[in-house]
Amino acid sequence: MQKMLWIFIGISGFVAVLMGAAAAHWLAATMETADILRIEKAATYQMYHTLALLVLASCCSMQSRCIKTSALCFAAGIIFFSGSLYAYSVTHLHGLVFITPIGGISFMLGWLALTVYGARKQLQVRFRFIKHRILKPEGDTYEA
Repeated sequence: MQKMLWIFIGISGFVAVLMGAAAAHWLAATMETADILRIEKAATYQMYHTLALLVLASCCSMQSRCIKTSALCFAAGIIFFSGSLYAYSVTHLHGLVFITPIGGISFMLGWLALTVYGARKQLQVRFRFIKHRILKPEGDTYEA
């Protein structure tokens, strides 16, 4: 999963920059303002979540179920949210607007998975504190 994630991060970052530049420079003369703004919004959310994936891939162990879930949700969000906004801006196929919320929900679930990961880590720290400081009787020492 780690190798595929790095490939996805690279492609996603590239597409986000490409679409942002296209909206700002190349498409401005040929598309309506609402479509340009939609593409810019999609590129912005794509870049935010690509950077979040970059941090996860760089700093976190992919052994954690919460981290894996978060990464998968962010990737799904990028594909469904940003992808559907790009496609709708170009094609105006109304059915695409029903895909966008799936991507938004995926983004939110990814952030919730990170919240669960953080809460679990905090509980582990507190449990260790209780185990070693409060439950340990005075004068007892642990041997290494």
